[in-house]
Amino acid sequence: MTEEMTIDERRKYVKLMKPRYQAADRAERSRLLSEMEQVTKLHRKSLTRLLHAKSRACSSSSAFFLTQPAPLIPPNVYAQLVGMLLRERHPLPGDRRSG
Repeated sequence: MTEEMTIDERRKYVKLMKPRYQAADRAERSRLLSEMEQVTKLHRKSLTRLLHAKSRACSSSSAFFLTQPAPLIPPNVYAQLVGMLLRERHPLPGDRRSG
């Protein structure tokens, strides 16, 4: 029985392989992609996207948005907002705001 890699394990593996991939010539890159395909069970296109992507490390400005949960709008307030927006966009015939 073979166990599949977790997403984090795949990312670590691709991060380790990135310098070898970048230093390789075209033929070696092809061979490395084939090897990574077998190890990670990802398609070549997915691997190339991961290899060419910028680091996932957070900058200090984006770290705030990743650590602070978004405030939730209570369902009753959300329903009121949606209702107001719909009436504004599609007023009913008897509505005061309809022209």
